[in-house]
Amino acid sequence: MSRPEFAERNPKTVRGFLRATAKGWAWAANNPKRAMDVMVDAKPSLAQSRKMGVFKIKYTTNNLVTGDNGRWGWQRPKSWNTVSKALFRTGVVPKTGVRAAWTNDFLDTKYEYIESYEGHVESGR
Repeated sequence: MSRPEFAERNPKTVRGFLRATAKGWAWAANNPKRAMDVMVDAKPSLAQSRKMGVFKIKYTTNNLVTGDNGRWGWQRPKSWNTVSKALFRTGVVPKTGVRAAWTNDFLDTKYEYIESYEGHVESGR
């Protein structure tokens, strides 16, 4: 999540962050237990929910990371309408229109881990 003003002033930074995150998700999708080990090393308190963390990585990989077009991170308006309602209701973000809050404009759709994310993830994860 980024503030619109930051993204507008720093589009290269936002695109770079998204490229790195896509590559990291591909690695985590192929190595969910090792990915959780990395997170536990960074924050030891996560050890108590390690099994749930591995489950979340697998669930997210299989259900939330790719859009209808197979690209990593592509935002589906219907999904974000649902998510945004929960974020607004809990006060995580101020209430605003979904189109104003979420955009695909900063996704580097030619970057291999975004354009063909599913090709980098082993089947049967």
